[in-house]
Amino acid sequence: MRKKTVHFSVDDTIWLFNDLNSNNYKSAFEQPVLNFFQGLHQRYGLMVSFYCFMRQDWFELSNVTDAYRQEFSDNSSWCRFGFHAYDEQRRYAEVECKLAAADYAGVIEQLDRIVGGALDYWPRIHCYSANREALTAWQKQGLCGVLCPERAEIKVYDLDCKQRQQVNTKGVYLDKSTGLGFLATDIRIEETNCMAEALLAKQHRPHLEIFTHEWALDRDNVKEKIEICCSMLERIGYQGGFYESGR
Repeated sequence: MRKKTVHFSVDDTIWLFNDLNSNNYKSAFEQPVLNFFQGLHQRYGLMVSFYCFMRQDWFELSNVTDAYRQEFSDNSSWCRFGFHAYDEQRRYAEVECKLAAADYAGVIEQLDRIVGGALDYWPRIHCYSANREALTAWQKQGLCGVLCPERAEIKVYDLDCKQRQQVNTKGVYLDKSTGLGFLATDIRIEETNCMAEALLAKQHRPHLEIFTHEWALDRDNVKEKIEICCSMLERIGYQGGFYESGR
């Protein structure tokens, strides 16, 4: 019998890299955000991905130290990093394909320098905004699939109504012509009031995707919700796992 798996992810990631630069940590996992998730991995087997911006006005990935590259690679079985967008303003349904391709290549190049083999190729794209040309360009650079919204009414990439419905009812839609996957997100932590009810409603799924944003982790109740979520997932039979095609 195939095990049920759950994967956590953190969007809008960039601040933790700035913190790594500003402090002389002996280990990357002394950094507070990374330390929090490492603790959950040790207690519950949590697996997590951080989807990253290239830059904010005050900082960019090209400034990040590569001193922890080997350590990140050594922890790639449970902690990975992937593309989110160039910055908060970029919408990939609106930009030219060449720019979208360059943005993706640039972020992956920097992440490879910073985290080595700890790369994730199933990211959640900023605002779920990307046209088919952008997705195709990213697929040529290694993209396997993208994460979709937690609510069916949110417009997602360039999927039509029937395709969006399949994502939300079956948990995944695989484009037969390209092999690109569109994977459902199940829960957004900071917008979920009753975690038990939300998880029980989804427990038939063989794989769950649960996420938050890096800026939300400053709120104590968000971290508490994540811990409650991990504990309950363990009780209802889920184990940490990255998505595997064919589930």
